[in-house]
Amino acid sequence: MSIASYSFKVEGQQIGYNNRLKLSGLSDLLQIAAWRHAEELGFGLNEMMANDNRTWAMSRIHIQIDKPAAHGDELIVKTWPKKKDRIFAFRDWLVEKDGEIIARATSTYLLIDLTTRRPISLTGLYDDTLTEKDTHAIEAPAERIHEVDEKESKTIESIYTDLDVNDHVNNIRYLDWAQSLMPARFWKERKVDSVLVNYFNEIHADASIKLSGSVNGNTLQVLGKVNEKEMFKVELLFSKN
Repeated sequence: MSIASYSFKVEGQQIGYNNRLKLSGLSDLLQIAAWRHAEELGFGLNEMMANDNRTWAMSRIHIQIDKPAAHGDELIVKTWPKKKDRIFAFRDWLVEKDGEIIARATSTYLLIDLTTRRPISLTGLYDDTLTEKDTHAIEAPAERIHEVDEKESKTIESIYTDLDVNDHVNNIRYLDWAQSLMPARFWKERKVDSVLVNYFNEIHADASIKLSGSVNGNTLQVLGKVNEKEMFKVELLFSKN
């Protein structure tokens, strides 16, 4: 089985309050590892965009954080494609510090036609590499987030620097947006233990995004809409520091 390992050092721009690796910083490491591995396996972004007019787009991700990482920590991110079905490709990650697993994640991706912006069937594609594996970082696939109680709300604007190579807002930005629904003092007293994200539709630059959601116990749920169309949902499980 093709399991790739990549070394990273936690840098200053990736940490936040209390010297902890931010959720968006952790997600960035996962994304970099996935991109590198896809390139090595022959279906990376550069090759597919240039030759096939295709790209990968994340549909769902579930991240579990067991222990925090801090500035200067040396991390090993392991990743592998787990399987595929007709539409979805599945990828997992493990994050290790000093030989101990501190975070794990599982995701589903769509293969997108860059002209139509619609998903492409994976039937007959990448059969040699996207074969079913018995190794799981998180065994169950990332789940669907159901109804969100739209109790709190705010409006934000997407900007040019939110965009990635696919000309839409990068998936990492959604995590910062979700946390921004609550004031800074809320997060200074809490840490995120788990995050689940469902991506429904692309968001482009200069969009007005309505964020709404609520806290129920130790869970924050956030819904993002553009012109009343649901674009994404985020569920954050947290605990006190």
